[in-house]
Amino acid sequence: MSAQDGKEISGLQREQELTIDQLVESDPGLALQRLISQTTVSSISVAESLPCTQHPGQLQLYTHIGVGTCGTVYHESGATTVLKLAKSQEWGVQLWNDYIIHSEVLAAFAKHGSAITLRIPAVHHFTTRHDAHWWTPNLPFFPRETEPTDVLVSERIMPLPRLIRDSLVNAYCSGDAARKTAARHDPANSACLARVYLGRRRRVRVKPQTCFSLRNFPLHVDQILDVGLDARPWAKAMGQTLAVMHWEVGCDARDVEFVLGCQASLSPADLRMLPGKTSTRGTVVNVGRRSVDLWMLDFNQVRSMSMDEEGVDWAMHAFFENDPYFPRPHAEDAEEQQLWAVFSEAYLEMAKRFVDEQQKRLRVIGGIQARPRSLHEYENGETGGG
Repeated sequence: MSAQDGKEISGLQREQELTIDQLVESDPGLALQRLISQTTVSSISVAESLPCTQHPGQLQLYTHIGVGTCGTVYHESGATTVLKLAKSQEWGVQLWNDYIIHSEVLAAFAKHGSAITLRIPAVHHFTTRHDAHWWTPNLPFFPRETEPTDVLVSERIMPLPRLIRDSLVNAYCSGDAARKTAARHDPANSACLARVYLGRRRRVRVKPQTCFSLRNFPLHVDQILDVGLDARPWAKAMGQTLAVMHWEVGCDARDVEFVLGCQASLSPADLRMLPGKTSTRGTVVNVGRRSVDLWMLDFNQVRSMSMDEEGVDWAMHAFFENDPYFPRPHAEDAEEQQLWAVFSEAYLEMAKRFVDEQQKRLRVIGGIQARPRSLHEYENGETGGG
């Protein structure tokens, strides 16, 4: 019996003995395994709506939920959209690139993504800073903006449910009970997506935590494996996705992100599990009972690449320059070695759809594998948060 099988059996026994709410408090790691499991389908029992604040003229409030490389991020209260506002006119160029690449990736996945277990947010529209028709009525309701700027509007990846957030706090927030309680009730932590770092273990923390944030929470490979989650489907999806971006879209996938989050829209099965007539405008299904999906987002730094040696070099450089979402070769841990095998095999198999020449398909994966392990560790330790 493998260690993974042992974890699953032990987890099943504990689940039979404790409710999920009890697990969140007594064994948050096991709670995370159960709540994030990609094979478990749980019932929906409670629905909670996003706050909707009305203002004169029936305009809605835009709530600040984060800051990215090129823009400030808001969500529209009572709706399921997210708005990324360029930090300056110069950053607006990157935001436009985000719009173009995002649209191209969606088109490629419409053709080739049916076998890939990954979601990409829908992209809605781009509004320039010169669009007075949109900005004149909307500017007063952005809490941090004083003048118009370029805006990209897309589908919002909904935050991880409360029980998952509480489990993350209980498992990884150091300090006493009061500190954990404060973290659980911090409004900023309700906007929680988890970055899936299959290519890096946690660093040894030298200084004590000064604050605990769930925004873009870094979920490292050792944490994923320790709680008994099966990361192989994520590794496979990442490999397939990277092949589509390289060989179908023709881009280097520079600085894209892979996160765990929930879908905004409700499926027919979701609707049937709601308690009778329920308002579903801007609805988030609650209590961790909703499926958690792997999403890809953020295309502002992605560059188009040629299909020659120079393009392959760009692709390899982007692989290591990015935060460590992708598994790495030469790992010492057997389970991490398996993740690299799953990732690389999925990449090469998907690349067959677009590239006939085997040697050409092997260039990117072969180049990554040929990289000295010391360089993997250096770049792995210097990029990303957490």
